[in-house]
Amino acid sequence: MGNSLSPVIAEVFMENLEEIAFAGVDITIKPRFFKRYVDDIFVVITNGKEDQFLEYLNSLFPEQISFTMEKESNRTLPFLDALVIRHDELVQTTVYRKATQSERYLDFSSHHLHSVFRSVIKGVVDRAEKVCDHEFIQPELQYITETLSKKRIP
Repeated sequence: MGNSLSPVIAEVFMENLEEIAFAGVDITIKPRFFKRYVDDIFVVITNGKEDQFLEYLNSLFPEQISFTMEKESNRTLPFLDALVIRHDELVQTTVYRKATQSERYLDFSSHHLHSVFRSVIKGVVDRAEKVCDHEFIQPELQYITETLSKKRIP
Protein backbone atom coordinates (compact mmCIF):
# COMPACT_ATOMS: atom_id res chain seq x y z
CA MET A 1 0.00 0.00 0.00
CA GLY A 2 1.29 3.49 -0.84
CA ASN A 3 2.48 6.00 1.66
CA SER A 4 -0.24 8.39 2.83
CA LEU A 5 2.11 11.27 1.99
CA SER A 6 2.31 10.21 -1.66
CA PRO A 7 -0.62 12.33 -2.89
CA VAL A 8 0.72 15.40 -1.08
CA ILE A 9 4.22 14.92 -2.45
CA ALA A 10 2.82 14.36 -5.96
CA GLU A 11 0.75 17.56 -5.71
CA VAL A 12 3.75 19.60 -4.54
CA PHE A 13 5.87 18.14 -7.35
CA MET A 14 3.25 18.95 -9.99
CA GLU A 15 2.73 22.49 -8.69
CA ASN A 16 6.49 23.04 -8.81
CA LEU A 17 6.65 21.61 -12.32
CA GLU A 18 3.87 23.98 -13.46
CA GLU A 19 5.65 27.02 -12.01
CA ILE A 20 8.93 26.11 -13.69
CA ALA A 21 7.20 25.21 -16.96
CA PHE A 22 5.34 28.48 -17.28
CA ALA A 23 8.25 30.60 -16.11
CA GLY A 24 10.44 29.27 -18.92
CA VAL A 25 8.09 28.34 -21.75
CA ASP A 26 8.69 29.91 -25.15
CA ILE A 27 5.77 32.20 -25.97
CA THR A 28 5.35 30.46 -29.35
CA ILE A 29 4.37 27.17 -27.68
CA LYS A 30 2.62 28.52 -24.59
CA PRO A 31 -0.88 27.01 -24.22
CA ARG A 32 -3.89 29.30 -24.43
CA PHE A 33 -5.58 27.20 -21.72
CA PHE A 34 -4.05 24.83 -19.16
CA LYS A 35 -5.90 22.94 -16.41
CA ARG A 36 -4.60 20.11 -14.30
CA TYR A 37 -6.32 17.59 -12.05
CA VAL A 38 -3.69 15.61 -10.11
CA ASP A 39 -1.52 14.42 -13.02
CA ASP A 40 -4.05 14.75 -15.85
CA ILE A 41 -3.67 17.93 -17.87
CA PHE A 42 -6.05 19.50 -20.38
CA VAL A 43 -4.41 21.96 -22.76
CA VAL A 44 -5.68 24.19 -25.54
CA ILE A 45 -2.75 25.12 -27.75
CA THR A 46 -2.11 26.44 -31.25
CA ASN A 47 -2.50 23.65 -33.80
CA GLY A 48 0.89 22.17 -34.64
CA LYS A 49 2.54 23.28 -31.39
CA GLU A 50 1.33 20.41 -29.20
CA ASP A 51 4.29 18.10 -29.87
CA GLN A 52 6.77 20.90 -29.08
CA PHE A 53 4.98 21.66 -25.82
CA LEU A 54 4.95 17.97 -24.85
CA GLU A 55 8.66 17.72 -25.61
CA TYR A 56 9.27 20.83 -23.50
CA LEU A 57 7.32 19.40 -20.53
CA ASN A 58 9.19 16.12 -20.78
CA SER A 59 12.53 17.95 -20.78
CA LEU A 60 11.92 19.56 -17.38
CA PHE A 61 12.29 16.50 -15.11
CA PRO A 62 13.07 13.62 -17.48
CA GLU A 63 14.15 11.27 -14.69
CA GLN A 64 11.05 11.86 -12.56
CA ILE A 65 8.09 12.12 -14.93
CA SER A 66 7.16 11.44 -18.53
CA PHE A 67 4.05 12.96 -20.06
CA THR A 68 2.02 11.39 -22.83
CA MET A 69 -0.57 13.07 -24.99
CA GLU A 70 -3.95 12.21 -26.37
CA LYS A 71 -4.92 14.44 -29.26
CA GLU A 72 -8.36 15.51 -30.34
CA SER A 73 -9.99 13.14 -32.80
CA ASN A 74 -13.11 14.08 -34.78
CA ARG A 75 -13.37 17.23 -32.67
CA THR A 76 -13.63 15.21 -29.44
CA LEU A 77 -11.21 14.56 -26.61
CA PRO A 78 -11.77 12.48 -23.48
CA PHE A 79 -10.58 14.06 -20.24
CA LEU A 80 -11.15 12.23 -16.97
CA ASP A 81 -14.78 11.06 -17.15
CA ALA A 82 -15.88 13.76 -19.61
CA LEU A 83 -15.91 13.78 -23.38
CA VAL A 84 -15.10 17.29 -24.58
CA ILE A 85 -16.76 18.08 -27.92
CA ARG A 86 -15.49 21.06 -29.89
CA HIS A 87 -17.70 22.97 -32.28
CA ASP A 88 -16.64 26.11 -34.17
CA GLU A 89 -17.53 28.56 -31.41
CA LEU A 90 -18.74 26.21 -28.68
CA VAL A 91 -17.39 23.48 -26.42
CA GLN A 92 -19.74 20.88 -24.94
CA THR A 93 -19.26 17.97 -22.57
CA THR A 94 -20.92 14.66 -21.90
CA VAL A 95 -20.02 11.57 -19.88
CA TYR A 96 -17.11 9.57 -21.29
CA ARG A 97 -16.82 5.81 -20.94
CA LYS A 98 -13.81 3.84 -22.06
CA ALA A 99 -14.48 1.05 -24.54
CA THR A 100 -13.44 -1.41 -21.83
CA GLN A 101 -15.95 -0.17 -19.26
CA SER A 102 -18.06 -3.09 -18.11
CA GLU A 103 -20.93 -1.26 -16.34
CA ARG A 104 -20.66 -3.71 -13.46
CA TYR A 105 -22.93 -2.74 -10.61
CA LEU A 106 -24.22 -4.75 -7.68
CA ASP A 107 -27.31 -6.77 -8.45
CA PHE A 108 -30.27 -5.52 -6.44
CA SER A 109 -30.93 -9.05 -5.17
CA SER A 110 -27.52 -9.12 -3.47
CA HIS A 111 -27.46 -8.72 0.27
CA HIS A 112 -26.48 -5.08 0.56
CA LEU A 113 -28.13 -2.24 2.37
CA HIS A 114 -30.55 -0.22 0.27
CA SER A 115 -28.47 2.84 1.09
CA VAL A 116 -25.66 1.31 -1.00
CA PHE A 117 -27.92 1.15 -4.05
CA ARG A 118 -29.20 4.69 -3.43
CA SER A 119 -25.59 5.87 -3.31
CA VAL A 120 -24.82 4.18 -6.64
CA ILE A 121 -27.82 5.85 -8.26
CA LYS A 122 -26.99 9.21 -6.72
CA GLY A 123 -23.37 8.94 -7.86
CA VAL A 124 -24.08 8.24 -11.53
CA VAL A 125 -26.92 10.79 -11.70
CA ASP A 126 -24.79 13.47 -10.01
CA ARG A 127 -21.98 12.78 -12.49
CA ALA A 128 -24.39 13.12 -15.40
CA GLU A 129 -25.75 16.41 -14.07
CA LYS A 130 -22.28 17.84 -13.46
CA VAL A 131 -20.62 16.66 -16.68
CA CYS A 132 -23.35 16.74 -19.34
CA ASP A 133 -24.37 19.82 -21.22
CA HIS A 134 -28.12 20.37 -21.50
CA GLU A 135 -28.66 18.47 -24.75
CA PHE A 136 -26.84 15.38 -23.45
CA ILE A 137 -28.47 15.05 -20.03
CA GLN A 138 -31.66 13.22 -21.09
CA PRO A 139 -29.88 10.57 -23.20
CA GLU A 140 -27.41 10.03 -20.34
CA LEU A 141 -30.19 9.63 -17.77
CA GLN A 142 -31.91 7.17 -20.12
CA TYR A 143 -28.66 5.21 -20.44
CA ILE A 144 -28.31 5.13 -16.64
CA THR A 145 -31.89 3.92 -16.23
CA GLU A 146 -31.42 1.12 -18.76
CA THR A 147 -28.05 0.07 -17.33
CA LEU A 148 -29.24 -0.03 -13.72
CA SER A 149 -32.49 -1.78 -14.61
CA LYS A 150 -30.43 -4.65 -16.05
CA LYS A 151 -29.13 -5.12 -12.50
CA ARG A 152 -32.72 -4.88 -11.23
CA ILE A 153 -31.96 -1.64 -9.41
CA PRO A 154 -35.27 0.25 -9.28
